Amino acid sequence: PDCKYVIIGQGLHQDRDCSLLCFDTATGRQVWAVKTALHIESSPAIFGDMVAVGAGAIEGDDGKAVGDPGFVLAVHIPDGKLLWKQPVNDPESSPAIDENGMVFIGSGCNGQAVVAIRSEPDVELQKRKLDRIAWRTPAAQPMLAPVTLAGNRVIAGGGNGDMVHSARNPQGTVMALDRQTGKIIWQTSLDDAVLGAIAFQDGTLICPVRNGEVVALAVGDGHLLWRTRVSGNAPVLTGCAVTKDRAYAVSSDGCLAALATGDGKVLEKVYLNDQSQPGTGLSLSPPQVMDDRIIAGSETGGLRCLQGIGGGK
Repeated sequence: PDCKYVIIGQGLHQDRDCSLLCFDTATGRQVWAVKTALHIESSPAIFGDMVAVGAGAIEGDDGKAVGDPGFVLAVHIPDGKLLWKQPVNDPESSPAIDENGMVFIGSGCNGQAVVAIRSEPDVELQKRKLDRIAWRTPAAQPMLAPVTLAGNRVIAGGGNGDMVHSARNPQGTVMALDRQTGKIIWQTSLDDAVLGAIAFQDGTLICPVRNGEVVALAVGDGHLLWRTRVSGNAPVLTGCAVTKDRAYAVSSDGCLAALATGDGKVLEKVYLNDQSQPGTGLSLSPPQVMDDRIIAGSETGGLRCLQGIGGGK
């Protein structure tokens, strides 16, 4: 909360022996590193002096975990001390933490679930005779997208594709669950995996889909409001940013689109990559909105800051 630290994980699907790293924002000095035998594709979430993150499994050719199937860990930010470690199969989703410190995260390959994890110290949980896992709700697909909290609902997305490959028979899903019980309120099937964060604004969920669409769903019952393609069939792999009137999405081939939140109409497009180096289809940086500026990373065009509500440079 005081912006003193930057915390980030290392590694991709097949990487081992990766660490959660903490850096001083003022100097760039590494403050601490917490080593794992796995990789940390999950983005950390902070609650007070605690940071929680998922360490994902390494899968073999048969799709099964090689070695440790994965876990969620919590670290004390000031000194890097491990607070607790909870086994969860392939938690490569990024967690969300509510005002009570409950950690919500998706379980991916060989897990296919959404999990709520209590963050209190072991001693306190033992005293209250509580398990660290508050609830675990099975899902039809690996739940890979960062979790979003929308009021009393946990919004989770997933599917059977990944950042590099779509499945032969692609399937995607978005689920809304009761935050206290984990009971499924609704679930909506989509044409491919939801891998990026789902944005929430004024009763609408803005979902990036691997088939190249951005899909808007009603948070109340999950019904489809609109669907729009960003850049042909280029996947939308990363999360969207949303304001009252506009949603911003980046396609894997480097196209930033501004969409009207009411009907999904494309209002403007900006190409982010270097025109002479179009990249390999791995634009994975989610756009960020700050006041009247849109900030977006690209694969070959560097970090862009676009001026104005329409994204003019």
